[in-house]
Amino acid sequence: MSTKRNLRGLALERYKQTLKLNDQQREVLIGTLLGDASMSLRKGKPHYSVKFEQKSARQSYINHLYEIFEPFVGASPLPRYIASDTNISGENLEPKIKSYWFRTYEHKSLIFYYNYFYKIKNGKKVKIVPKTIHKFLTARALAYWFMDDGTFNFNGNKKSYLFSTQGFEKFECERLCEALQVNFNISAVVHKDKNKWRIYILAKSSDLFKTLVKPYIHSDFYYKL
Repeated sequence: MSTKRNLRGLALERYKQTLKLNDQQREVLIGTLLGDASMSLRKGKPHYSVKFEQKSARQSYINHLYEIFEPFVGASPLPRYIASDTNISGENLEPKIKSYWFRTYEHKSLIFYYNYFYKIKNGKKVKIVPKTIHKFLTARALAYWFMDDGTFNFNGNKKSYLFSTQGFEKFECERLCEALQVNFNISAVVHKDKNKWRIYILAKSSDLFKTLVKPYIHSDFYYKL
């Protein structure tokens, strides 16, 4: 799984010109950018690369994402450490791994995704739910969004599913509910969570939802189903 491309300058640019996103990569980008994946600004300008990061217990999942995007990545996933602490004797303890992460190359294929998912509001970069998200929300994209942001409750002996969409505005959550209905005939509603919003899949659509996403769920997340 290890990759280390020591490409620089013209050699890197020539290599990047050979790259093109495939259908799987496009769908996974839609799902993960609705979830935990991110794109950044550098010196106030968009940087057209994607960062994937998961907590240390999800190392196998970050490796799975890395394998999907490996042609677009210069190096294997790296650990991010929690600052080292000291024990009762004042000796430094071994630093603990907080998460694993990797970042893709900056690439022209990713310009669309930055412009699609980010807007500048009040001088700050904000992730949004695009107006046309229904055009790109496939079953695979839905599964990757669920792995990042989905969870479950027990309703009697049966699981019900929900999405932690507190980072989005209410109308954006409603937009996602509409996409679920239009694309998959899944009924969902928006409920208030303190001063934020979450999306709940209605019980009548739980089985359909599970059937749609199950083929794409990584083993780290089987427990959610």
